[in-house]
Amino acid sequence: MALAFFLPLSRCEITSTTPAADREAVQEIPGAEKVYDYYYAYENIGFEDPGSLLIPVIFFWPWAFLAYARRGRRARVKTVLNFLEPLLAAGTAYMIMLMIMFDEIYIGAYVAFAGAGGYFIGSGIEVGWKIKDIVDKRRSA
Repeated sequence: MALAFFLPLSRCEITSTTPAADREAVQEIPGAEKVYDYYYAYENIGFEDPGSLLIPVIFFWPWAFLAYARRGRRARVKTVLNFLEPLLAAGTAYMIMLMIMFDEIYIGAYVAFAGAGGYFIGSGIEVGWKIKDIVDKRRSA
């Protein structure tokens, strides 16, 4: 998912007579050259919109979880994080979908969806095993 942060997530076609035309609403002109505007996640991070500061979190949160899983010492915190992972992966896919809602999906979005989907499936299986272990311990006790 971190790689998708630097790849174009979507693109939209802009009709223009010159590639350097203003990228605002441009009217369709017969015989005009097709110009595409690409959406990158990192381009929309700024202090004027505080919500945009969460964009890196959408793509890089698995690294923090991985670091704590490797170095963290509290088993209870690791268990809570394991149960949060599928929810965060689904939330990541949802947020990326909101970012590219009305544009043509491009390579970065496919990479992000594959990463979030794989993470969701893998962490969901892991949560299922943990729940099975808890149920088995309670039955044997």
